[in-house]
Amino acid sequence: VVCALTKYYKTTVALLLVLSPIAFDPLHMLLPSSAAPSSVSRLKILNYNTEFQHNDDFESFCELVRKEQPELIALVEVNQKWLDALSATPELKEYKHQVTSVTGPGMALFSKLPIQFHDVRFFGKSHHPRICATLKINDGCVDVLIAHPTTPKTESGFWERNQELELMANEVKAFGPAKILIGDLNCGSWS
Repeated sequence: VVCALTKYYKTTVALLLVLSPIAFDPLHMLLPSSAAPSSVSRLKILNYNTEFQHNDDFESFCELVRKEQPELIALVEVNQKWLDALSATPELKEYKHQVTSVTGPGMALFSKLPIQFHDVRFFGKSHHPRICATLKINDGCVDVLIAHPTTPKTESGFWERNQELELMANEVKAFGPAKILIGDLNCGSWS
């Protein structure tokens, strides 16, 4: 805009040519993808950080599940109190396939789809869990990784989080063609 207003027309055209691919790059996210096999349907996923340390509002979570009706629910920062409270709710009766771990910060997967394989893996000093699972959907499968790496509040936490992100990238690369990464990845700006 500055170049155009100051009558540097050649520079304006050159900048437009160079910058237009960058400006339109995010459009690929809006276009339909053919990366997943045709046997895999769309999934509705709810990722929920319970923050159990100061949250006992089970009813708000159940209300969200009733409203959204997801096929998969990933809970991070979940403890036994949350799991016990949710086991008695009618909202989770449809989720017959479950994987839970209350070691470390805790994690759970609730699925309406059959789980063919699952593995709970731990990482770092904080013993953060990750759930790897293969879900059967229609005639195909989808690989899922649920993660909640260390919060980078300290320098050591920053490096531990980055190491786990690298490990997760390698795990996802090893998955089949239909794959989903779910979680609170502690990668917000300025974290």
